[in-house]
Amino acid sequence: MNHTPKAFIVMSFDQEFKSIYEQLITPALEGAGYRVSRADSSLDQQNILRDIVRNIAEAKLVVAEITVQNPNVYYELGLCHALGIPTVLIAQSMEKVPFDLRSYRVLTYSTQFDEVNKLKEALLEIGIANLKGTITFGSPVTDFLSNERINQPREVATLIAAPQSSLVSELDDRNELGILDFLVEGNEIATDLAGIMQRIGEQIVEFNGKLNKNTDLINSLPKDGSPGVAARAREIAAGYAKDMETLSAFIDSEISGYDKSIDALVEVFSGYMSWLTVRGQEALTELQNSRNSMKDLLESTRKGLLGTRAFRESISSTRGISGDVSRSGRHLGKSLDRLISSMERIESFSLKTFTSMDEQLNQSGDPTSG
Repeated sequence: MNHTPKAFIVMSFDQEFKSIYEQLITPALEGAGYRVSRADSSLDQQNILRDIVRNIAEAKLVVAEITVQNPNVYYELGLCHALGIPTVLIAQSMEKVPFDLRSYRVLTYSTQFDEVNKLKEALLEIGIANLKGTITFGSPVTDFLSNERINQPREVATLIAAPQSSLVSELDDRNELGILDFLVEGNEIATDLAGIMQRIGEQIVEFNGKLNKNTDLINSLPKDGSPGVAARAREIAAGYAKDMETLSAFIDSEISGYDKSIDALVEVFSGYMSWLTVRGQEALTELQNSRNSMKDLLESTRKGLLGTRAFRESISSTRGISGDVSRSGRHLGKSLDRLISSMERIESFSLKTFTSMDEQLNQSGDPTSG
C-alpha cells in the first residue's frame, strides 16, 4: 500500500489547463512529497463522480483551479470544504474569484514566461507546510458551523479514506494559545499591513504631486505651435512615464509582503475565532471588542478601496498622451489591479469575520450586535 500523501487537483478539463497541471502544479507538489492526480487521470472512467469523491476524501491536500467559472469545479470545491480537506485555491486573476471565497487561501498566478515559476514556488511552500502541520485552511464550513457539526462530514470522510486532514489538530493547537497570544500576533500583523498601505499611500501622494507639476508645465507651454514646443511636451511626458514606472515597481515590491500579511491575518483570526467559540460566554466581552475592531477594519478597507479604484481610473485616462505614457500606464494599472485584489481579500475576510462575530453575539443575546 502506498503511504505517500495524496494531492488531488480540481480543475477544468479545458486543454489550456493541461500544461498548467503537468508543468506547474504536478512538479511543485511532487517536490513537496505528494502523489498528484486529477479526475481525468483516474484509472476508472466509468464512474468519474465516485472517483472524484474518493480522491477528495483521500487527499492530504486539494488544489482547486477556479479561473474558469466551471460548475463542476465549484461542486467539487464544495465537497472539499464540506469534508474538511485542506484546500488552496488558484486563479489567474482575483477578479475570477467569487467575493465570498476571496478571504481564503488564494494564489493568483500568471502564465507569462518570467512569472510562471512563482506558482510552483508558492505551491511547494504550501505543500511542505501542510505536511508539517504549520498552516491552516479556512472555509465557510469551518467559519460558520459549530465544531460538532463540522465533525460530522469528517466522520463520513473517515469512512471513505484513512483520516489524513491536519485541520482538526491544527485548530486544537491554536486553541491552546491564550488571548494575549492572539492579540499580540494580530496587532503585529495589523501594524505590518498599515505600514505597507501607508508607504504606498505616501508614494501615490508624491506621484500626484509630480503629476500636477508636469500638468502645470504642459499647460504653460505656448499654444501657438512655436518651435520646440512639441519636443518639450514629449520630454515632460517621458518624465511622467518614468514616474509611473517608479510607482509601479514600488507597489510590486510591497504587494508580496502585503499578501503574506493577509494570509497571516486570516490564520491568526481563524485560531482566534476557534478560541472564542471554545470559551463561549466567558469570551463575550472580548468578542464584542473584536467585533468593533473588525468593523473598523472593514470600513477603513472599503474607504481605501474607493480611493485606490479612483486613482486606477485616473491612470486609465492617461492613455493616448504618448507611447511612453501608455505603456507605463498599463504597467502601473496592472500593479494597481493587484493591489486592489489584495485589498478586496481583506474586505471579504473582514466582512465574513464581522458577520460571524455578529452571529455569535446574536446567539448569546447581546443587544449591541447587528
